Amino acid sequence: MAAVPVFGVYRKPPGKSTCRTPENRELARSSGGARQTVNPAIDSETAVTMVRVAVAVPLDRAFDYNAAGHGPLPRGTIVGVPFGPRQLHGIVLGPGEGDVPPETLKAVSEVAALPPLEPCFVDFLERVAAWTMAPIGSVAKMTLSQPQALEPPPQRKLFRRPEHLPKGEKLTAARRRVAEILGVAGAMASAEIQREAGVSAGVVTGMEAAGSLEAVLVSDESPPLPALAGAGPDLSEDQQAAAAEVAARLGQGVLLLPSRRGDRVGKDRSLFRCGAALP
Repeated sequence: MAAVPVFGVYRKPPGKSTCRTPENRELARSSGGARQTVNPAIDSETAVTMVRVAVAVPLDRAFDYNAAGHGPLPRGTIVGVPFGPRQLHGIVLGPGEGDVPPETLKAVSEVAALPPLEPCFVDFLERVAAWTMAPIGSVAKMTLSQPQALEPPPQRKLFRRPEHLPKGEKLTAARRRVAEILGVAGAMASAEIQREAGVSAGVVTGMEAAGSLEAVLVSDESPPLPALAGAGPDLSEDQQAAAAEVAARLGQGVLLLPSRRGDRVGKDRSLFRCGAALP
């Protein structure tokens, strides 16, 4: 009999029972004649270590992977898995189907340091694949179209003064300027130190080698907010009047702020002053 396709996976139809072998007849007698079967996908331990992943490749099926060592992976977890010679990302759809023993499966290589996708969103992805007759792998690839967003944020190398300064530290005039700036700023990148202190890269490298500076790696997860609390540029009388009027009418609807041709700078300054008045 030919193989029967089920959701894109070809499986053989159930054949005749092998319960008539001498070994199975003895097992049937000891169990009262009832056949005992174990479904690996339902077994509690196996269900934790086997997950079904929609890999970001244009294939109309999901693949089982061994998730041992990663703990329970709920539906919607973004994982990295080996797929042939490549490492790809995928979305966990649920427990594995249990057709293959977990020890023979390829293992999940990494789990993205992100919260799982909402179950309703994963339902939506499956609905999109079914409605548009697109492979579930193509929908997963579209969802994970920016793999760099799943990687850890880039790190910057900053320099700061160490907690314990080297004994007998002698600073030249250039190194003293660096020490004074870092005493106020705390930590800065090498390029920033060079610009603010007016020194070369060799000064920063030499201070690090002498123990006068220590390097730290920080993640650029979010850019620093601009400082709006400063005084800012001086406004003319007209600009001050416009800023005061706009600030008084904030939250009361749309306000048209006309300006003369070529006076965009003045209008921008007034708007920035109004922005500083926002809570």
